[in-house]
Amino acid sequence: MGDIYEAKWQISVDGVVSSVNMHYEQDQGGDSPTICQSAGAAISDNCLVPYQNILAKDARIEALYVRKVTGQTRPAWQGNFQAAQGTAVGVDAISAQNCLLINLRNSAGLLKRSGRWFISGAPKVDIEEGIWRSVYLAGPVAAWLLTVVNIPAGGTDGWSGALRVMRTYIDGVKQEPPVPVIVDAVDATVELGTIMSRKGVLSGYAPDVDFPV
Repeated sequence: MGDIYEAKWQISVDGVVSSVNMHYEQDQGGDSPTICQSAGAAISDNCLVPYQNILAKDARIEALYVRKVTGQTRPAWQGNFQAAQGTAVGVDAISAQNCLLINLRNSAGLLKRSGRWFISGAPKVDIEEGIWRSVYLAGPVAAWLLTVVNIPAGGTDGWSGALRVMRTYIDGVKQEPPVPVIVDAVDATVELGTIMSRKGVLSGYAPDVDFPV
């Protein structure tokens, strides 16, 4: 089993920043001191533009933070994006606490319930009476989801990884450390999702930090 990395995307809508945490099991790239930077480059190169394509124009991807969760400790890495506005057809995003709900599934039945991401910043124009428009789900959302399951090698260390859900409880027993479970399917819920608590308020902004090529 490879080491686990957490990739945390930070999205701002109306001055509110929400986070989407993704976990990947490394399958290439070694373990150099710059391995988190390599992971960030690989994930960003593969997923950033498709992610922008599902966000309204007044939503913005602020940063991608990557840290190594298991194995020998390595320096974490954060890349800040100054111009990563959404590029979807709609200009206005729905309110920050209302979300596109993504399910993370394991076809072998290793998850009693699917993992979930709550994605802020989707366009208002693509929601009709609490239901996402099919053209939105089948178009930009489906295209983005194709990028998140397996990350091809990238960065100076050639890091690559596969999506995982970290199980913290199995049959009522707390797992320490959490157990990574393979994610082999991701899909969007048709109904609008809701975040019950906000993640924080945007309090500062850092200049662009370019990922290595």
